Amino acid sequence: MISRFRKLRRYFPIRESVSGVCLSFAVWSIGCFYIWYAEAVDVWFYNTVLGIEYSYQLDNEGQIRARRALAVGLFVSLVLSHGAYLFFLIREKIRRRRAKKSAQGQWYDTDSLSKEDLYADKDVDDESK
Repeated sequence: MISRFRKLRRYFPIRESVSGVCLSFAVWSIGCFYIWYAEAVDVWFYNTVLGIEYSYQLDNEGQIRARRALAVGLFVSLVLSHGAYLFFLIREKIRRRRAKKSAQGQWYDTDSLSKEDLYADKDVDDESK
């Protein structure tokens, strides 16, 4: 069962990339759009696709307003959360690019640098003695 969920996870957008966040925003926006027009889509599906007359009772005005209020609330939270996530994601990418550019040409910007060379205090006297 867990392996099926892991396989299914491969098809979801990657949240660590800008394109993945934008794709997630588009998918959730379509979901909010469906909630807004749920009754019209349901009637269309029964009449056009299935060829059956829609025989269920239509929603009253209060139910339609409640469903649309839910859709608006979800969409506002969607815009705020994805907007904030995109802001912090882009800011982090810019900071990493600046740090990478500032490190170019420095003494530690070599392929042969080992961890011991980087953290060794060869020239510093030990003052704790």
